Amino acid sequence: MNFRVRWLRAARDQLATVWLVHSDRNSITTAAHRIDLLLANDPQNEGEDRPTDGA
Repeated sequence: MNFRVRWLRAARDQLATVWLVHSDRNSITTAAHRIDLLLANDPQNEGEDRPTDGA
């Protein structure tokens, strides 16, 4: 089973800032893609536990 990875706006904005100032943009793109793949394929072991709303 695969899951969908959803980035928070703040995280996307930070990633964009890093991408814009970094000299090797391809490495930033590759790293972000790898994170997406790891989380989509095995979120229980690759992600962090977060409390649910109202917990």
